This record gives sequence, C-alpha cells and structure tokens, in this order.
Amino acid sequence: MEKGDVPSILIVDDEELLRSMLVLNFENQGFKIFQADNGKTGLELLQQHPEIDLVLSDIRMPLMDGIGMIQAYKKINNEVPIFMMMTGYSDLSPEEIYDFGANALFQKPFNRGQINEAVKAALAPKAMLWTQKPEYKEKTVLQELNLKDMASLSLGRGGLFVPTKERFPQVETPVNTNIHFENGESMELTGLVRWVRKTATSQYPSGYGLEITYADPESKARLLPQIQSSKYIPFIPKC
Repeated sequence: MEKGDVPSILIVDDEELLRSMLVLNFENQGFKIFQADNGKTGLELLQQHPEIDLVLSDIRMPLMDGIGMIQAYKKINNEVPIFMMMTGYSDLSPEEIYDFGANALFQKPFNRGQINEAVKAALAPKAMLWTQKPEYKEKTVLQELNLKDMASLSLGRGGLFVPTKERFPQVETPVNTNIHFENGESMELTGLVRWVRKTATSQYPSGYGLEITYADPESKARLLPQIQSSKYIPFIPKC
C-alpha cells in the first residue's frame, strides 16, 4: 500500500442491506471503511479523506449517481483512487465502464468472492502486478496480433483493446495474446476478455477488451512506463 498501513475503502450504495453486508465483509478483512448512501455524500467523503484507497460504488443512486461522483472528484483532485462499479441495470456497457477508468464492473446480484479477489488484486503492490500466471479451468484461446510498434498498442492501466474481424472469444474467456512488432520484437500477455464488439461502428473498429492477468518480466517492463504516466487513462480502452 502507498497511502497508509491500513487500506481504506469507500462503499457507496443506497441499498442499506447490501451496503451493510459489504461493510461487514471488508471490516472482517481488516480494511478501514467509509460508507455513504448516495454519490453526493460519497463525494464529500472523498474530499474529506484523501487517504481512501479504493471506491466501490453503485451506479444508480439518489442525489448523485456513481459515475457523476467520480467525474466530479476528477475535476477537483488530480489523485483519483481506484474505483469499481456495481449495478443491477444496464446503465452503461462494460466497454464504457472500463473506458471510463473503472477497474471492475459487478452486476447485481454479484459473487462476493469475485469482489474480494478484485479488491485484493487492485490494492496489491505494483511490484506484484501481472506476476502470477493464473491457471484457468476454461481452455485458453490463442490470439496473434501484428502491430507496427509499441505506440500502436491500444493500452490502458489494466488491459488492452485487441482489434480483430474474426475469431471473437466470449466474455470471461482466458486469452493468450502474442503481439508481434515490425522490428522483430514480440510480447506475450495472458488475460480475460471483459467485453466484445463484433461489429465495427463509425467510431470504433471491431475487437474486444482484454484485462491483463499475466505478463512475463520483459513484457511487463516495457508496458509499465506507458501506463504510469497518467491516472486518467482508461482501465481498458475502447479502441
């Protein structure tokens, strides 16, 4: 952790029962917890407590929604904590949420274990990022990607956009991506598909968003300088 010895989480949700369950869940794990029942109060807590490490917020709420809360905080503070969104509706698509900068999107009713794992991974030291090669029960899909150079890689803080016109993997499918550059260099990344766009639009090509879960040390060393330059870049870009 970078801000304090005890990690702190702000939980924002207008459903009291769900919020209480999440508060108890994370308090039992040793986290310091702040809570709010709407985005307006959540924004005030963010301003009062810059030590907050992570925000876990609903999207639809009275007074101010979760997206509005994060947008408002970005305007007044250049240090935005990690944030994850929860929703029981189709408020925004997964590609919009990840492009907005969220580390994760959880559909209600969600699996508490998945949230625990996501929070643990998000708050892990940066040195641990992408270091443990996961073992997936599902068969891993192989993807070859040819690019001109590193500048052509559409990279976010936690993943990348993989352009393709065929062989679209399903969401949550593990993918092993071999990236080849014109100078003969290459990288190998493993990740999970978070969203798929099978049809190109006037703005965006077809492809899918891949959250990186593992990169070999050499690839990681090449990727990190590009994603540490700004906290406002998407977690997974739209294109």
